[in-house]
Amino acid sequence: MNPAYLTGSNSARRCTLVLVAIVVLCLTCGSSGAEGKHVRNGGFEKVQQGVFADWQYECAPQQIKPQVVSGVWQRLTCDVMHEQGENAVRIYFWALQGATGTVWVDNVTVSPPVPGLRNLSFEETGEEGAIPGWNYPTDGVVSSDSTRSSDGKKSLRITLTDGTRPETCVWQEMPMDPGKEYTVSMDCFVGDDFVGTAQGYILGATPPHSTRQHNPNDTKAYPPRAANGKTVCTLTPLRDKPAALRQSVALKPGANLQACVEIQNTKLKGDTRLIVEDGTSKKVLGESTVRQTKAGWYLLHVPFVSQSPEIVLHVAAQGEGEVQVDNVAITPPQPTPPLQQVEWYPASENFRLPSPLRVSVEGKSGAVLDQGLSMLADDLKAKFGLAMERVTSGKAGLAIALGERHALEGKGDESYLLKINRKGMTIEAAREPGAFYGLMTVLQLLAKVEGGPVVLGCGAKDYPDMPMRGVLYGDPEQAARWKMNTLMYSSGYPTDGRARAEFADYVAKCQRLNLNLIPYFLTLDGGVLPTRTNPNLASGVWVKGEKVVLHGTTPSELANKYVIRTALSDATLTSLDGKKQYRLGEDYQVINGDIIGYPYEMPNPKPFTVARTEDSTIPDGATVLASYDYVSRYRESTGRTETHIPYCPVEPQAREIMGDFAKNLAKDFPFSYMHLSSCLEEFGPAEGMLATDSRCIKSGKTPIELLADSACFLDKAAKSGNPAVRISLWAGHVNEYSKVVGPKLPKDAMVNIWGYDASWPVTAGRASIAYWSKLGITTSVMPWYDVRNVDAWAQVVAEARGKGYPCLGIIDSCWQGTRVPDTYGGVEETAIVSWKIPRKGDRRYIELPSAMLTPAISSAQEAANVESGDGEAGSVR
Repeated sequence: MNPAYLTGSNSARRCTLVLVAIVVLCLTCGSSGAEGKHVRNGGFEKVQQGVFADWQYECAPQQIKPQVVSGVWQRLTCDVMHEQGENAVRIYFWALQGATGTVWVDNVTVSPPVPGLRNLSFEETGEEGAIPGWNYPTDGVVSSDSTRSSDGKKSLRITLTDGTRPETCVWQEMPMDPGKEYTVSMDCFVGDDFVGTAQGYILGATPPHSTRQHNPNDTKAYPPRAANGKTVCTLTPLRDKPAALRQSVALKPGANLQACVEIQNTKLKGDTRLIVEDGTSKKVLGESTVRQTKAGWYLLHVPFVSQSPEIVLHVAAQGEGEVQVDNVAITPPQPTPPLQQVEWYPASENFRLPSPLRVSVEGKSGAVLDQGLSMLADDLKAKFGLAMERVTSGKAGLAIALGERHALEGKGDESYLLKINRKGMTIEAAREPGAFYGLMTVLQLLAKVEGGPVVLGCGAKDYPDMPMRGVLYGDPEQAARWKMNTLMYSSGYPTDGRARAEFADYVAKCQRLNLNLIPYFLTLDGGVLPTRTNPNLASGVWVKGEKVVLHGTTPSELANKYVIRTALSDATLTSLDGKKQYRLGEDYQVINGDIIGYPYEMPNPKPFTVARTEDSTIPDGATVLASYDYVSRYRESTGRTETHIPYCPVEPQAREIMGDFAKNLAKDFPFSYMHLSSCLEEFGPAEGMLATDSRCIKSGKTPIELLADSACFLDKAAKSGNPAVRISLWAGHVNEYSKVVGPKLPKDAMVNIWGYDASWPVTAGRASIAYWSKLGITTSVMPWYDVRNVDAWAQVVAEARGKGYPCLGIIDSCWQGTRVPDTYGGVEETAIVSWKIPRKGDRRYIELPSAMLTPAISSAQEAANVESGDGEAGSVR
């Protein structure tokens, strides 16, 4: 299923259409605002008669235009094709869970026209304000509105006040000819109060979902922006006529600076350039060019040293199409993450790099510092062709000192002191991690200026605000360069020699980069290790009373494939009236068919059959009732084919396989947490599959109680390999699953709370942290690509830590897929705000409402009152 998306979002007065992918990047240059103090009208908000104030045009005026991107109707559009199967799709508009505020929809059009669609302009209203032709929730959040419209006199309005409610959907079924292409469009107005994501899309009405979109990069509106403002600058180059503008900027000579601009170039076939030119000599001090197309806004920056009292900034585009630019700024250097306390020295204090650069180390060091120095050597060689040499005596250009007397008091093992001037560089730290992060800062301060390569001069005291800063599915070296210390990694099941050797190499690499590796692998809600070992260990569908006619000793086929045969589940036969239980091996036999492990897909599997024995008490020609479990990923109750199949946790062999794996992984590899991949937010599909298995049903426990059992069992297994290892699992809202599992988890477990919508950290995340904290369980949080979501999580974590809750920090997910092809903006934002939590007045700071959400906290107290323990989970009534 690949839905076609029409998307509109607003986290700070911006709206967007992104088809298939919703990409949000927050890349404003200045640390205290969108526009540097030197640049005039860098945000392009001042427009006089269609011309940007303070900028000079270097092309025809019609090639540079202001474009209003907030406070206006946005036209969202995409092309879709229905390839096969059903003859209808649905036109949807929805606000995702976590959204709050107001959004309007109007003027839905389909080309070519489709008969049977109704009320596409929302002009028609029925009794009590009903909106004919459309399906929508009837709880009052969707209404007809005559105060705003793009076409006619009315529109549809969605007003959301509760960010914890499920997504709000408005839809209408559209007849569609298979193989025919259509263009679907709608107008969207995103209110200034709206936080979250609202989007339109086309989706198959019933499975199979086969609607396909064709133009995922046809962006008709603009991504959400962290910086305020309603206008962007659109440059439209022609084939032989670049579009460019410039501004002269007064500066203090001899300063280390950075020029930057945000661009969006999804519609440009060509280059976008940022050039810094000395105002007196006209010499180019630095430039940066981007050719590739990226989804969303991103940063183009140029480090430079000012040489005279004036520089000239040029922003230019050449090729064909258009590019949007915004937030031109000149700032001090901006390493990622930002330094806690820093004084930037004038360029005369930059350290000119010699070759070789001699490095000395005083105090106890090891593999982590060696890795940092190796990265420095690689960068020196790659960027400047310079060599590095470690020395034990004599003068060193870089002197590193380790030990307690070099500690930054009260700031932990990852803190350091850095000083760079024309005489050399020093890094002081109590422990190796601090010195390593000092080196990571040096790597970002390497620059090439007139006269050769330098390291920018500064004095800094630096340390992290959060003890856990990490990424899931990220590049280890990039994470280390951004001073992250945690990497969650999908380890799979390294059980054979080659897999174990590769995993050991990866673990060692992370250790050298000061990354605490958290291996994660599927367990109860989809773990394939047991089912690949024995396909009969999968959870099944219990068939009760299937009628089978038996003639002589001729085998009769069972109706379903992949029949489960274990000591706890096998095919049983009873008389038609159910009064007599026949005996396997004496009255009948089961003749095995084909069964393979996950994903349980064979083209023509041999069926399972049953047959009378020679001495059977089953009458010849009798109809009997067969009961058995069989494996199927398709669920009639939902009409879906599930991705994963849980193993049956009641089966002794399944427990033995998973227990041995957890024990050996913990024993043989060094890590603190083992993530079980079980998710209390998305347990529904696994719950549905476990609930149909006869073995699980006969255990007397509900599926969520079996999950709690499994988590406790795997915790004990892991601790038998290494007592210091702790389990981790995912959660979201405080739901009924959380209330069952929470009191049963071992108290040293960690729950990673995920929520990806912009307002989710406030509307649900705070309450979830409070719930788990009151149970005495450590938490961390997980955002994704939406930078407002990341920034909100930072404030929620800061608040929780201020209350004394054991919340460690942020692990950003880096899920990849068709909806979000570029997710690294969220990773970098996580690195920034987890190292240095934004304070009030900072651009990234988000004010939290003063009132905490109380229902989940009281629920946590209720859960805490339930008898809990570290053993098997019992029944919670």
